[in-house]
Amino acid sequence: MRGVVFISGAYLVFTFGNAIVKALAPRYSVVELTFFRNAGALPLIGAMLASRGGIPALSTRHPVLQVTSALAALGSTMGYYAALALLPLGDAAALGNALPLFLTLLAIPILHERVGIHRWTAVLIGFTGLTVTAVGSGAFNGGDNPLGILFVLGQSVSGALSQLQMRQLATFDRSLTIVSWQICLLTLFCAVPLPLFWTAPTPLDLLLLVLLGVCGGAGQLMVAQAFHHAEASQIAPWSYSGTLWAMVVGYLLWGEIPTRLTVFGTMVVIAAGLYILHRERVRRRPTSISPSRPRQAG
Repeated sequence: MRGVVFISGAYLVFTFGNAIVKALAPRYSVVELTFFRNAGALPLIGAMLASRGGIPALSTRHPVLQVTSALAALGSTMGYYAALALLPLGDAAALGNALPLFLTLLAIPILHERVGIHRWTAVLIGFTGLTVTAVGSGAFNGGDNPLGILFVLGQSVSGALSQLQMRQLATFDRSLTIVSWQICLLTLFCAVPLPLFWTAPTPLDLLLLVLLGVCGGAGQLMVAQAFHHAEASQIAPWSYSGTLWAMVVGYLLWGEIPTRLTVFGTMVVIAAGLYILHRERVRRRPTSISPSRPRQAG
């Protein structure tokens, strides 16, 4: 139960951070916003590293894979922030649920996973729901900006690539090592071009940018606590609470009301994602089948 509370709270905090991005996006570049988002997590990472051995805890066997994973995560974050400037908060979160679908597809060429009829069916249903969500948002009749939808789908692809590479890294490195590398590299990648995109913030905006970083760091800490108190398969479904939080916050701050078609399409996508998660659990569950007999793909 603690794991559920922490993961739900984490996505609520992330939603507040995304709301700040949406409010500031018209005035500041995605480079500057992404910099503050990750720089705010550095004190947390530093404290965790200090408690677990300091700099030696950053030792990794695959630095190149760490860099490529961070680059994919950078593309995902910037893509989502660019989308928030063009879409309602709830619609962006709803369309972002496509990430598990791309994760399943990209696992085939990258991790050489076998995807069976169950997961293929879930992926097809999920993309059907995604299309319904886009239609419900008015992307094809003057509603949501189609470019914003493309940004969300692009961030889902980049996010899936990053997660797949993190899965590979998890075979060799500790989770703290992986997260530390990613946060540090993301901050560095944004810091280098930052002078070219810098806009001096007003005192109020600076406070919001600092709060964005706090939301990022606090959310990361809550996610870590969630995984400490529960298995990943138990808390993963609750990550979809982020869509609900986004719709609520979007309504309270901007009066955004999703259409019934958008809500229906979102429910279809979430259902498909949950079924994919279920099939992955079934596929990895120990069975009494002889080791010499291959198991069917999920």
